[in-house]
Amino acid sequence: MTREHAWHQGVATRTRAEVLRIRARATWAGWRQRREFEGVSAFCSFLGYARSGHTLLAALLDAHPDAVIANELDAFAVLRAGFPRAALYHMIVENARAFGEGGATWTGYSYDVPGGFQGRFRDLRVIGDKKAALSTRRLFNFPWLLDRARRVTGVPLRFIHVVRDPFDHVGARLRHKDDWTPERVMEQLFFIYDAVENIRARTDAAEVLDVRHEDIIADPRRELTRCRAFLGLAEEPEWLESAAGLVLRKPRGGRERVEWTDERTAAIEARIDQHSFLAAYAR
Repeated sequence: MTREHAWHQGVATRTRAEVLRIRARATWAGWRQRREFEGVSAFCSFLGYARSGHTLLAALLDAHPDAVIANELDAFAVLRAGFPRAALYHMIVENARAFGEGGATWTGYSYDVPGGFQGRFRDLRVIGDKKAALSTRRLFNFPWLLDRARRVTGVPLRFIHVVRDPFDHVGARLRHKDDWTPERVMEQLFFIYDAVENIRARTDAAEVLDVRHEDIIADPRRELTRCRAFLGLAEEPEWLESAAGLVLRKPRGGRERVEWTDERTAAIEARIDQHSFLAAYAR
């Protein structure tokens, strides 16, 4: 994210005066763009965890000509700050544009889809934001944000929940958290599992789609088609082929980085038994 495009970032960490200035500027800009937002039929957000493939999936969906998915805007912080629909949508579009113009690069990886619409759109139908773990925490800690999101957007909410094998997940997190123990990673992971369950209990079944990280890698066309249909986006064969071609066919493991004691293994297996969305990982 370049400095000139970052004025609207980090609303949650700004002073009250800064937030008011950002809201006024974004509201005016969004009002000028209001006709572009008239066809929006769904608001997409992500639930889940770091190192689970959310960035990849969000970037691929953002490349669809009728979708704009921001990268880490923190939309629920924007909603918590009382921003209106026009301001929120403008900030999402600006974030996605900056991300696309910057080569769709994040944490050292390029998510640029050849021929895709990243940073722009044809006929905007789906708009949203990818900030999975923090969005999950915000919706858990501030339950009223769910109703505010429904009220402000005025369109159906669609949550994509990407989950991966818990054993690999713990190892993958440790690769980026050298000073953490497996127990600390597991504590955070288990908290998010419970938060996801809490949010699911407050949403309709039609509002949440579970996607396995391993399935994205094994059959990206099928999983992208599932997500496209879930969001109500039109079929786009060229987008599908180009986006699917960006997915690495070899899954990255992670469990080998952890010494799986009986206690650690039992803790993971107990959680798999508790959450239906983990059932595919049962031993």
